[in-house]
Amino acid sequence: MQSLQFRATTGPEDAAALIAVHDACREADGVRDDLCFEYLPTMDGYRKRLANSDPNDWIVVQSGSEVIGYGQALESWGEQNGRQVYLHLGWIKPSARGQGAGRELLSRLEARCLEKSAQDRTTGNAEFAANASGTEVAAQRLLRAAGYSTVYTAIEMRFEPTQTLSVSPLPPGLTLRPVLPEHHLALWQCIGDAYYVHGSDNWGRQVATEDHYRRYFESVSADPSLWFAAWEPTRIAGVVLCRVQNNIADIYEVSVAHTHRRKGVAKALLTSALAELLAGNVGVIRINTWLENPTEAWRLYQAVGFQTIKEFPRWRKPFAKIRR
Repeated sequence: MQSLQFRATTGPEDAAALIAVHDACREADGVRDDLCFEYLPTMDGYRKRLANSDPNDWIVVQSGSEVIGYGQALESWGEQNGRQVYLHLGWIKPSARGQGAGRELLSRLEARCLEKSAQDRTTGNAEFAANASGTEVAAQRLLRAAGYSTVYTAIEMRFEPTQTLSVSPLPPGLTLRPVLPEHHLALWQCIGDAYYVHGSDNWGRQVATEDHYRRYFESVSADPSLWFAAWEPTRIAGVVLCRVQNNIADIYEVSVAHTHRRKGVAKALLTSALAELLAGNVGVIRINTWLENPTEAWRLYQAVGFQTIKEFPRWRKPFAKIRR
């Protein structure tokens, strides 16, 4: 391989070469077009991003005149524990791997994240974040060698439409009823109760504002006929929310209020939703969760027939582990 050059992007004219890197990585890295968590950039999208982002946030790797890889210091965010997180992503063509290009790219991306944290005047704990899915073996090996570890793992699961389904009944005292517009606040509060009441965040102990739930229901843009709610007489005990686009069904919310956990509510709602989706002859039924979810929701999904398609670990490394 010729000597490597590392440069900032020159703008939208780099888009074709960067997309070519992804095209070259697809087979070796097991990339699929039909998965929610897969990183799938487009030519138009990259042209726009390259035109509107800081050129120094992009590091292009060349061998001679060929672009063999690239990376980007993508974004940063603060977490509830006060930690600031800086995400970077990078790719090297399979034909150029194993010769030091990935290690050098990673080092330069970390340096750029450190620059951005200095510009942000970040104080306290800070971490690098990176993504490498379960099929990106070379990237996972590189991150481990550089001191990264997984902090959580997203899982994409599928229910095959040809499977046999047994619909479970709701526990006594609960009924399956529609969710009308006037019920949105109650549904939103149920979701909050499920996620936050016994967690470190106190959002679930607060009354959800009209703006909170209005923005939530605008963002999901779903068909209310595919919302399944288990009702007490006046309160929602659990919900399963689905949407269908292009013959693909997404089950994007499964929430049960804490007081109704471990009673079969989620299983009953989930199997009722699956029965409705199967009746509509959808081609794909998918659901996502986190391996580390304290409710171990993946076990329930597996029990009703979902199978894991791919895992997407999320990687972190404290700034303090940088070797200077």
